[in-house]
Amino acid sequence: MDNLRVPIAQGNGPQPLLKLEMAFLNKSPILCLPFEILVEISVCYTEGIYNATHHDRFGTPNPTPGPFLLTAICQTWRCVALATPRVWRNINIHITSTDKVQLLSEQTKQCILLSGKLLLNIIFSIRRDILPINPISIPPLLDVTRDVAPFAGSYYEDLMDAVEATPHLCLIPCLRYIHRPVFFFLT
Repeated sequence: MDNLRVPIAQGNGPQPLLKLEMAFLNKSPILCLPFEILVEISVCYTEGIYNATHHDRFGTPNPTPGPFLLTAICQTWRCVALATPRVWRNINIHITSTDKVQLLSEQTKQCILLSGKLLLNIIFSIRRDILPINPISIPPLLDVTRDVAPFAGSYYEDLMDAVEATPHLCLIPCLRYIHRPVFFFLT
């Protein structure tokens, strides 16, 4: 309060102090961090999503937008995410509905392009009840990754329900092109 009294007593009023305060508030703390720190934060965020179990504590799928979320925060985070291939090398594809296959295909293409020449880590999570209903709709999404599959560091296919046998894998012909396939089934 004493800070406000001095400018008012001088006849300047609170405007100069208010302008100074607004200028301070307008400068985002994120702009004070070096670019390298922002890169490491974004990489830790996306790798944390990849390494963490992608199901919540109740066992239900917990799809996370990963690097796409980073691009939506602000212009600074968008620039960092788009300029950092390591952010895009972990691709989590959660197929919960056949209606989303086209969108997921486009997102996967973007991740592949933005990851540059880095090894990719790809996780497909597919609800088991989707494949018998409409298996034709899934291969277009998987075909997106067929050309890059030999460069994949790891490739996971995860059926989100308990599975007794693996008849659904025969519905996904492009898996035979995968360099190092690893299949995880939830029990």
